[in-house]
Order: sequence, then C-alpha cells, then structure tokens
Amino acid sequence: VILSWMIGTCSKLVQFETTGTHSLMAATGGTRTGGLGTPFQRTASRMGQTLFRLDFTPERDIVPADMDFYSRNFPLVSERHIPDFNVPPKGRPLVHVLTRMVMGDATSTGHVTGSATLEFFDADNEELSALRPIKVFAGYRWQMGFLLHGIEVVHDYMAASAE
Repeated sequence: VILSWMIGTCSKLVQFETTGTHSLMAATGGTRTGGLGTPFQRTASRMGQTLFRLDFTPERDIVPADMDFYSRNFPLVSERHIPDFNVPPKGRPLVHVLTRMVMGDATSTGHVTGSATLEFFDADNEELSALRPIKVFAGYRWQMGFLLHGIEVVHDYMAASAE
C-alpha cells in the first residue's frame, strides 16, 4: 500500500484473484499452460464486493510495434492522492499530485492479443460502474520489466488551488 501511494496508484486494499497457469500443465495434458488458447480471468474485490472482472483468451502472437497505442504513452502517469488523516480533519488532502514514473531499461516479451470482456460492477464507495465499456475490441498480454528510477511530479493540485 505504501509503495502504491508513493507511485500514485492507491490500491484501496483490493484483493485480486487470477486463474492459475503453469507451463508444465502441457505435460499432464492440461490446457492451462499460459500459451495461446489459455483462458485467463482476473477479478478484483474489496470488502467482499466484486469490483470488476476481466476475461481474456490469447489467440495470436503480435510484435511489440503492435503495442504502440499503449507504449507510446510511456512514461506512465498516475494520480497520487492521500486523504486528510488529521484529527480533527483540516479539510484538504495531505497529498494530491499528478506523477510520472521515471523509467529506464524497459524490456518486453511474449506479446499476444485475443478476445476479451471487461465488466465493472456496482459496489459501495466505488465509481467504476459509470465507466462500463460499451464494447471491448481486444485484449493484450505481455511481460514487461523496467527500472524505476523515481517519480516526477507533473502537477501539484494543492499548490494550484492555493494560488
């Protein structure tokens, strides 16, 4: 949770569940190898309420250039928001900034695409259901690694509101 707050991807104590895969499943005749045709499902829940479900089945290999729609937006940007924990409350968040990851030596491999569905569910204290997709065109999966050198503050909402 602390790392999430530092980066700006506050987790809200969500529990993730992902279908399991292993490359040795092929040796036992199983299909959950993680390769093409393996169905994946990931759900996120908090306090016993399901927030979203993602289903994805990789159908074909692609090259990294096919991911330009995503990778051209690097470095990743997040909003870091730490609420007012003061007692009594002071009425302003402790931190509210837009951050960008300072990344280096990024590598990626195993790019695949296939059919996917994404569902957002109604849940207490959540606003995801308003973002329900009308259509999911495709799903993508790949392995990625990078060095995170630090976090750059792109915009400080607190400083802007004080002006």
